[in-house]
Amino acid sequence: RPRLGGRGSHNMFLFNGDFVDRGVWGPEVLFMLFCYKLMYKKYVHLNRGNHESFLCTNVYGFKTHLACAYPFHHHLLEPLIQEAFDQLPLCYVIGKQVCVVHGGLPKFDVTLADIAKLQRGPVPFPGRSKPELLFQALLWSDPKPSSGPSDRGLGWHFSPSSTRHFLRANGLKHLIRSHECIESGCSHTHGGLVTTVFSASNYILSNNACVAIVDSKLNVHVGDAWNEAYVKVEWMNEQELQQLSRVDLGDTDGFTDFEVSITVPPGQDLGVEFSLESPHLEIPVVLDIFEKGCFAEYNAAHPEHRIEIGDAIIEVNGDSGYAPIVASLLRQNELHFKMRRPQRLDFHVARADCPASMEPLKFPAGGYGYCMEAWGRIISRFDRIVSVNGHTLGADMQEAMTNDEDLHLKVLRYAPPELYAATPDERRESFIRRSSSACWEDRESARRAVEALQERIGDSFPMQSSSKDVLRECRALVWTNRPRLLEAFQVFDRISLRPEEEQDAAGPDYDPNIKGLVDMSVWARVMRSVMHTPADFPWEELRPYLAEVSDDGKLSYMGFLDRFGNPLATWLMSRWVETALDRLVHIIDRPPSVVFDSIDADGDGKVSYASLRPFFRKHLYSAEPRSKRERRGRDVQCFALYRHFVSKAATISRRKFVKILSARSPASAKHCPAGHRLTSA
Repeated sequence: RPRLGGRGSHNMFLFNGDFVDRGVWGPEVLFMLFCYKLMYKKYVHLNRGNHESFLCTNVYGFKTHLACAYPFHHHLLEPLIQEAFDQLPLCYVIGKQVCVVHGGLPKFDVTLADIAKLQRGPVPFPGRSKPELLFQALLWSDPKPSSGPSDRGLGWHFSPSSTRHFLRANGLKHLIRSHECIESGCSHTHGGLVTTVFSASNYILSNNACVAIVDSKLNVHVGDAWNEAYVKVEWMNEQELQQLSRVDLGDTDGFTDFEVSITVPPGQDLGVEFSLESPHLEIPVVLDIFEKGCFAEYNAAHPEHRIEIGDAIIEVNGDSGYAPIVASLLRQNELHFKMRRPQRLDFHVARADCPASMEPLKFPAGGYGYCMEAWGRIISRFDRIVSVNGHTLGADMQEAMTNDEDLHLKVLRYAPPELYAATPDERRESFIRRSSSACWEDRESARRAVEALQERIGDSFPMQSSSKDVLRECRALVWTNRPRLLEAFQVFDRISLRPEEEQDAAGPDYDPNIKGLVDMSVWARVMRSVMHTPADFPWEELRPYLAEVSDDGKLSYMGFLDRFGNPLATWLMSRWVETALDRLVHIIDRPPSVVFDSIDADGDGKVSYASLRPFFRKHLYSAEPRSKRERRGRDVQCFALYRHFVSKAATISRRKFVKILSARSPASAKHCPAGHRLTSA
C-alpha cells in the first residue's frame, strides 16, 4: 500500500515519538517497535517524543498500562524502559533538507549544530539554560500564527517567521513534526513549511491516522488516512473471550444494579470515556460523558434513570469483562447494558492509623485512584478513590496522601468486602512485589539520603524522596568506587580489627589472613568512609537492597562488589584483561613464582588488592595519569585484572598467580607489549 508508506528495501520508516500513552496497548506497541528496530536496524528509526519521558508516562497512563500488561514484572521493566527512552535521538535530518522533530522550535534562534550538542538523557526539568530549553522545545513546542509561551507548560509557540529563519539558517526546506492530534491525521501550517502528522486513530473521539512520505526528491507528501478499531473481535479467540468474561462482582446487597438499552446509529459515537486502570478490576468505569453522543442523548431522554460518572458496566449484550465489552461496543448497534452504581463511602483516617507503605495506592492524572491490593483494610482493590482531603486530581491526591495530615477519603465501592479479602498467594505476591521494588519505610532516612546525594549530582537532575532515585545513585557510586571499597574492606578484614574472643576461640588454628567477610557495622563504616557521606546517611536501611548477608550476620564483600556492573562494561573489561595479561608476560623477565614472592611481603602465600595494585600500575602504565578521571579509570582496570585472578576468593594465592601467568607464556601470547594483536607470519 504505497500511500501508507509502502514496502521495499529502498524505504526507510521513521516513527516520530509518542509510542506510548495512546491507549492500553502502549506496552505492546513499544515492544513491537523495539523488535522492528532490532530486526531492521537500517530501515526502522525511532525519534523521541515528549511521552517518552518519566514526566509523562507517570501521569498519562503508560505506567498503569504496563502494570496491566505485566502485573508481576512491571516494576522491573519500567526503569529499563525509561533508560531506553533517555537514549532516543531528538531530531532527524533527511537528505540535508527535511528536519523531523516531535515538537518544534524554541523561542530563540537555533542551528542543527546546537541540536547536535545536546546530551541525551532524562528531560531537564525545570529548564533554565538554553540547552535545557532547546531540549524541551524539540519535544513540546507547537506551530502557531504568533510566538508566545506554550499552554502546555513546557516548550514554545513558534511563529511562521521563526520557522522560515530556522530553515533558511540551516539550509533546510521543510519541517515535519507530530505532537498534536489532527482530526484528518495530517495538516500543513506556516505556509506549507511545517507538516504535522498524527498516526494514532481514535485517540480523541474518531480522528483519523496518517503518515507523511518524503520521496526521492525530498518532497513531502501526505499518505492515505486510515481509521482502525480500538479492539478487533478477531484478535481474541473463543477461549480468551471466556477467560476475560469471568468477572463476578458478587451479591448486589448495598449496590444499585440497573439496565440500559441504547441504539447506536451508523456513524454516531457513544460519547463516553471508559477507564481500565487496575489489572484486578476488569470492568469499564465511566470517567466522562461528553455533551454529544448516545450516552448524552439517553440521559436527556431518561432523566429519571441517568447514567452517571462512576457507574460501572458489568455486561453488554451478555458479555462481561473489559475486552469482550469493548468488542461488543464496536461490532453491534443495539446495546443492552447491565450497570452498577457503586456505594459512595467516606473514610476519616487518623494519620497514626495509616499503613506505613503507600505503594499499593496508584493515582493516575485522570480518573480515580485505585489499589493494587488491600490498603490497611481501609481501601480495597475493588474500590476507586474519588478525592483525598478535597483534592480530585491524581497528583494532588498523591501529595495529600504523603502529607502528615489526617485523611478524609471519598471512595466508590463496587464489590462487597468478602470479595477482596487477600488470599495467601496474593499476600505472598504482594510481599515479593514490595521487596523487589526496593523501598524502605523510614521517611526521615529517605530525606537524609536525598539531601546527601543531591549535592553530588547537582540541580540539573532534581531527585525525589523515593527509593528509586536514591538506590540508582548509590549503585552508581558503588560501581565507580569498587577499587577503593575493596582496598578498604580488606584493611578492615585483617586481624587487627578482629575481636579478641574470636582469636581465642579459634586457638592455634586461627587464620590471621583476609577471609573476605565483614559484619554490618564494618560494612556501613567503610561505605561512609569511602563514599564521603554524612555520619547519619542511612546505609543500614539501604543494606537489604544493596547487599546480602549470611545467617551469621557476615557479608561477603567480593560478592557485594560483583553485584554492581553492566554487561557492556563487563565485556569491555574482559577484553582489556586479555590484553593486559599478554602485556605482563612480555614485560616480566622473571618466573611468575619469583615475581609473586617479591610482592608477598608477609610470606603467607596470599596477596591483597592493595599489595598487587602497585605491581599492576608499574608494569601496565608508562606514565602518570594526567587527570583524576584517568586515575580512576586505571583503578577500575586494575580492579578488573585483580578480579580475574581471585575468582570467588578475596585474595590471590601463589598457586593461582603462577598458574595464570605460566599459561600465558610469550610464545602463546596473542598481543604484543603495545597491545596490538599478533598474527602468524
